[in-house]
Amino acid sequence: MIISILCFSQHRSTYTGFQTILGLYLHSKGMKHQQIELLSKLGLLVSYDTIIRVIKAQSNQATEQVKCMGQSNTSVTAYDNFEVMMGIKEQWLDHQGTFHLITTGQVIQGIEIPPGGLWQDMLDPQVAICTSDVFLAPR
Repeated sequence: MIISILCFSQHRSTYTGFQTILGLYLHSKGMKHQQIELLSKLGLLVSYDTIIRVIKAQSNQATEQVKCMGQSNTSVTAYDNFEVMMGIKEQWLDHQGTFHLITTGQVIQGIEIPPGGLWQDMLDPQVAICTSDVFLAPR
């Protein structure tokens, strides 16, 4: 708390990285809007709107990074679609559960990927792979 106040008193017109990082951390842990605003008024955190702007900027930056990584010839994109039903114990007529369709993905960088990427016809079902092959593979 003392460090945050000192950082704020030294740079009143700008916010320090400490206040932003602390705000992002508390927001990620579920701290409510009003609580963040109260700590912001005390000079301990940046405002809630600033935290949301930083999250959106990080999301946009990560989107661009994934896009660039995915266009590399040495990368593979793995993805999975799944469905989630978010329900409650006792259903009421006016509040039913919600159904979500979610896609997750990961870009995997590899050095032994052939030019042009991997194709379905490259799969050899006769080759057996065990867990030690995956975990002990060179990086």
